[in-house]
Amino acid sequence: MTIRIARAEFGDIAALSRFPLPKLSYQRLAALVVAGAYGAFDDEAPVALGGFYQWPSGAAREAWIRVSPDLGSRFAAVVLGARKVLEAEAAQGPPIVARIAPGNARGQRLATALGFRAAGETVEGAELWRLS
Repeated sequence: MTIRIARAEFGDIAALSRFPLPKLSYQRLAALVVAGAYGAFDDEAPVALGGFYQWPSGAAREAWIRVSPDLGSRFAAVVLGARKVLEAEAAQGPPIVARIAPGNARGQRLATALGFRAAGETVEGAELWRLS
């Protein structure tokens, strides 16, 4: 099994129908994919999508990622690929941050695996994490 990291396309959104997201989130996700998201693909099917959102202030870029709930043994390969993208992006601009809902242990584990550390701050009710 090989995980391939590549630019995501709008059509990849349809393949994510098994991801547990409300309809409005799919609309936002579609806009972010069109703006230049990455996908982690296993046999051409996306198992994760992620990208960056530039804060209006320009002070930071916020990383976002949606991972298939049935990722299983592919988790390490997706994390490795995502870390390479994060490292390349971090070298090109403002600091990279992530927001995680309080109590989201799965999100915290993923953020830690990706190289983020809790900043001890909150933004709009979410915990702020910084890429270290």
